[in-house]
Amino acid sequence: IIPSQQAFIDYYISVVNELKVYPNVLFEFWGEPHGTGSAQQDWYSVWQNLINAIRGNGSEHIIVVQWDYGAWVNLIYPPPNNPASTMQWIQDFPFSDSTGNLLYSTHLYRHGGGYGVKEGVDCWEYTDLLQAFQLEKIDWVGKTLNKPLFVGECGANLWNTGTELEHE
Repeated sequence: IIPSQQAFIDYYISVVNELKVYPNVLFEFWGEPHGTGSAQQDWYSVWQNLINAIRGNGSEHIIVVQWDYGAWVNLIYPPPNNPASTMQWIQDFPFSDSTGNLLYSTHLYRHGGGYGVKEGVDCWEYTDLLQAFQLEKIDWVGKTLNKPLFVGECGANLWNTGTELEHE
């Protein structure tokens, strides 16, 4: 357990110090950070301090930044009118980086993670997926914000069986 935000930053600066001599390293410090209430603002503050510390420590490596689980492209979860569950966070929480070397990340799953979500629209067709990508603002990141986007995970719901598994 990391006892404080500064301890989190200090820990990762020790990782950066170890790996910054390698030119082919990307730094991603937390996969799928999420939460409610002030969690997103707290995450932003810690990440900005971490970016500043990394750059102040002499590293110009790419830093991969992510919020939430990813973009759910099944039109089931989360509700498309919830900006906290889309790529909107990139505009809402703009990071400052002296090198401009940030890479934004998400995960794309066609399913709702296998968590028992049954209502909604299953996306089987290409046009369904395109609509979901637009609702989640995947294309908006590149076309409007002009930010690089990395899809770190994608996949099928392998808990399905029969015809549903074939769709996956």
